[in-house]
Amino acid sequence: MIAPPHQLVLETSSVCNLRCPQCWIGLNWTERNGAHFMDMGLFHRIADEAQDFIRHTYLHLWGEPTLNKNLPEMIRRINEFSTIDLATHGLSLNEKLAETIATCHTVSVSIDGITQEIYEKYRVGGQLKRAMEGLSLLINACAPKNLRWTFVVFKENEHQIPAAQELADKMGIRIEFKAPAFWDRSKMMDSMPNAERFRRHGFLDGKWQLKADRLKCREFWETIYVIPNGDVLTCCYDGAAQYVVGNVWENALLDIWNGEKYQAMRDKHSTGRLNQMCENYCNLAERCA
Repeated sequence: MIAPPHQLVLETSSVCNLRCPQCWIGLNWTERNGAHFMDMGLFHRIADEAQDFIRHTYLHLWGEPTLNKNLPEMIRRINEFSTIDLATHGLSLNEKLAETIATCHTVSVSIDGITQEIYEKYRVGGQLKRAMEGLSLLINACAPKNLRWTFVVFKENEHQIPAAQELADKMGIRIEFKAPAFWDRSKMMDSMPNAERFRRHGFLDGKWQLKADRLKCREFWETIYVIPNGDVLTCCYDGAAQYVVGNVWENALLDIWNGEKYQAMRDKHSTGRLNQMCENYCNLAERCA
């Protein structure tokens, strides 16, 4: 038996109304079985157990959480025992929903450009004006320290960083410029940022490789992930749910956490060997936002 996880990731929605070209959903690579939205029966089953040991919860993973009609009720329940992190593209917000989301400990709105032409290169199908309206609703509802604008940096939008920073300063909010994770590696060099600080990959031994040490990751010991059909994953990068270690409909969270499949992942990691999930999918973001 190992210590229970203190962080929980719930994929409240596995669908999105955008088609971002470096996202599992935008690429249509998430061929999973079961529900697209986490229903309340499964949610309450998880929350009732998790309240004894979870202290921080992410209510998003690959899909857009605001598309789940039950999100407000989920936020209210998780707030009873855990802080909450929520990331959204901002396009589906209204004033009432923004007020509920404002009760989360951390809220981030993903907007990767300050003109429609640049914004839509990544947020395919999105409207910058509507995203900014959503951000404004959250500015009015949130405590400033709880809200951030996230800007994923690609070659196409890199030149807009100074103007985006100036706009964020005028709006009175933090902006975080983030390195991109590339899933469709065939297009990686076309969009790789020029600035080294926004590159997760470096050219080593004749090929592009992650610059960070994956064996330093602590996710197997700290965080548990549940997607809408109840499957439990070990990492936010397993977008296709290829490495399922259990299902919450069948077993309790802690039974899965201490199960043979989960422990096998930890054992291999502890001995300095990357398992298949880490080897094939890791892009080492700071979290799943």
